[in-house]
This record gives sequence, C-alpha cells and structure tokens, in this order.
Amino acid sequence: SEHATEGAQLIAHGLTRAADGSQRAIDALERFAEGSEKLVEFELEAAIGAQQIRAATETFVGPNLRYGGLRRQRALVKKLLAEAKETVPGLLKPAQTTVEKLQAAEAKLKETAAADPAASAPIPVDAAASAVR
Repeated sequence: SEHATEGAQLIAHGLTRAADGSQRAIDALERFAEGSEKLVEFELEAAIGAQQIRAATETFVGPNLRYGGLRRQRALVKKLLAEAKETVPGLLKPAQTTVEKLQAAEAKLKETAAADPAASAPIPVDAAASAVR
C-alpha cells in the first residue's frame, strides 16, 4: 500500500540519519580520546619541566634559598602528578565505553537497514521533505 511504502521510506530515512549521527558522535569521542592523550603528554612534560627547574635550582641558586623553594616545587610536582593520575584515567574509560556503545548501535542500525528492503530504496524528494518538517 502507498502508506506502508511511505512509512517504510520515512523509517529508512530516519535510520540513515541516526547512523550518520552516531558516526559523528563516534568521531567526536575519538577526537576527545586523542585530546585526553595529548593532555596526559603535556602534564608529563610539565612534570619533567618541574624536575628540570628543581635541578637548576639545586645547582644555581645555592643552599640559602634551596630549602623553601624545593619544598614548594615538590608539592607542585606531587599535585600535578596526582591530578594526572586521577583525572585522565577517569575520563578515558567512560569515553571508551561510550565509543563502544555507539559502535554497537551503529552496527545494529546498519544490520536493521540491511534487512529492510525499503531502506535500500531511494527516498523521493517529497517524502524526504515531509520527513524533515
């Protein structure tokens, strides 16, 4: 029937849009994961820089100023390392879980669309326009 065909076309269009949206979400989460990895790298670089400052302080500043400055620097390094160990792993696991869920949803959408003969049919322009409204 005409209504069934139109309904199937609208469903196919919706599934296509959902698949596209899930792919965009997966891409965004992958960019987020890459950014998190870069954040870890930069935090480690900061910790290395702090150690270099410590070494320079010990070498060049001398014993009169060393005690108070090193104590503060050590506290800062500990704080940075603790934040890196605490924050980044907490972000990576939920991001990875979300990526996996979105990939599973995308696979299911593709599987459903493949089983639906109407999903592979082109959507007429007037049906697509009415679906957007």
